[in-house]
Amino acid sequence: MEKQSNREEELIKKLMKEVGTEAPSSNFKSSILKAMETPAEIREYEPLIPKFAWIGIFGIASASGFGLYLLKNDLDMDLSWNLDFPEVGKIPQLHISGTMQFAIMLLLLFLLEIPMIRKLIIQKYA
Repeated sequence: MEKQSNREEELIKKLMKEVGTEAPSSNFKSSILKAMETPAEIREYEPLIPKFAWIGIFGIASASGFGLYLLKNDLDMDLSWNLDFPEVGKIPQLHISGTMQFAIMLLLLFLLEIPMIRKLIIQKYA
């Protein structure tokens, strides 16, 4: 392993001698200093998520929570199926608690929000 790295070093040194070094132009330092003196563009602060989006997110979350409250109180959210298929048999009953329904709804809202924010970031900064 060490022999291979020594050979690579020798080859690189040989190539560097053949190519030589390149000297910068005469006004290299002054052009860098001139570029540093020019004022940078200062942009006004803009939040990542605008106010109307926060209002929409709050509205959707509130409506979802209120809808789940109404569904739980007025309707029995028993998601059970008793379908008879000759080859499958009975499908087991599925009971989801109110807390679990709320957690699933919030998770779905969160997962839907990520692509929207990603798209907004790409449009703004790409």
